[in-house]
Amino acid sequence: GTLNAVGTATDPIIFTSIKDDTYGGDTNNDGTTTTPAAGDWHYFEIYGSSATANLDYVTIQYGGYTGTSYDYGMFWIDDNAASVTVDNSILQESQYYTVQIDTGSTSTISNSTISNTAGRYGIYITGGTTTLDTNAISATSSYGVYANNASPTLTSNTITGSTYGVVVSGTSSAPTITDNTFTGNTDGLYVASLSSTSPTIITDNTFTGNTYPIWMGTLTSSLTLTGNTGGSNTYDVILLTGSTAGDFTLNGDNDLLYAFSGLAVSSGNTLTIDPGVVVKFLSTSSNLAVVGTL
Repeated sequence: GTLNAVGTATDPIIFTSIKDDTYGGDTNNDGTTTTPAAGDWHYFEIYGSSATANLDYVTIQYGGYTGTSYDYGMFWIDDNAASVTVDNSILQESQYYTVQIDTGSTSTISNSTISNTAGRYGIYITGGTTTLDTNAISATSSYGVYANNASPTLTSNTITGSTYGVVVSGTSSAPTITDNTFTGNTDGLYVASLSSTSPTIITDNTFTGNTYPIWMGTLTSSLTLTGNTGGSNTYDVILLTGSTAGDFTLNGDNDLLYAFSGLAVSSGNTLTIDPGVVVKFLSTSSNLAVVGTL
């Protein structure tokens, strides 16, 4: 079926806890005995190949209950959801993932605020076609966005205050991450693993006030890593660890320098370093091991 929840800037639509007296008054008639908290309700699910949803100027909060044997994101775009659009909205205060996006779904979230203060992910993506555009994303003590074997497109988002701003993991992951701003995260962008064949694009992002702006756990021949800039991070570097999964060139097209923590050039792979590129070793345990070709 179809859900149309279209509010306005002055008259938003609110999905919240029965304990939330801020909207609609004291509905459970207990004065100040109860107050709203993350996990007051379970989930809001969009599911199935005929399911579509259009949410504009909507607030969803205080859900994501984790006291059952099945935990789901507060706003859950389930397998094969046909089309979900969220714009100009606020999704916050979830006990579990604030947003969960599953395989086969098609979704766009834009101009919205997504946050999590319960130590869970702001947005967890396991597949589908996902576009995140011009959002403010944060997850205290956790991951702002976690793409697990998924290939979302992230453009012009501001990602702040998370342990990891964005995490990419899984050998079928091939995201496009462009023109985003990463501020005040422990690690801005952490790439644990990638597809070795599908194109991954990490370009023109800005990093300030993070510990490590970009942490690459692998390098592949299908990776484009250019135009990324930063300053006032603990280390103004692109940190290279793990092992290569294809040929790669360290170019001079990023404002951030490269730093080796412990990188292995795998057998059959070639690592090329362009003229003028500066590479630094991070610590006394840092190393570069060439099994392939340098």
